[in-house]
Amino acid sequence: PRPSDARVEQPAAAPPAGFPEGPIDLEEAERLALERHPALESYAALREAAEGRRRQAGTLPNPRLELASETNQFDDPRRTGEHVAGVSYPIPWGGRIGAAERAAERKSAQRLAEYEAKRRDVIAGGRTAFAAVLAAERGAEVAREIADAARASAEFVRKRFAAGQAKEGDRLRVEVEESRADMEVESAIFARTRAFAGLAAAIGD
Repeated sequence: PRPSDARVEQPAAAPPAGFPEGPIDLEEAERLALERHPALESYAALREAAEGRRRQAGTLPNPRLELASETNQFDDPRRTGEHVAGVSYPIPWGGRIGAAERAAERKSAQRLAEYEAKRRDVIAGGRTAFAAVLAAERGAEVAREIADAARASAEFVRKRFAAGQAKEGDRLRVEVEESRADMEVESAIFARTRAFAGLAAAIGD
């Protein structure tokens, strides 16, 4: 099947921590990557913070509450003091708001571009890891098919050898091929497990 149609399922032995249960397809792998990848979450937080500062840059500063207390006991020792409260509104001079807006807009645009670039990287990484799993699964299937054929061939030659119809060298040769095929299966299974670990890492688990 095409990569977009294929589905993969975690290996039964030592599945990667956090990998979803059951089979997933490429679309699901991409969705999980966008939802879970920690680096993308960090870029999203930076983008949102920059956008918040951009919106704030175009507004006047918040008013300040000012409290003051005055005491003059030299005029009247019985006087306890005066307390004054007020609100002040800082007003920027000389186009400072406009300059702050432009700087905040540039920073917001920069953070958005960085986020989109990272988003593309995460999607590409998920697709690459998914394709690696498909290749590893196919490699394991082929290795098992070859091992089955080598096992059947070795068994046939052993029977012929027991009946005196095959030489010792023939028996040893097919048994070596059988052992080599079994080792290839183990190697393919390890590669498959490693590919699943790569996919789990690509989706942020």
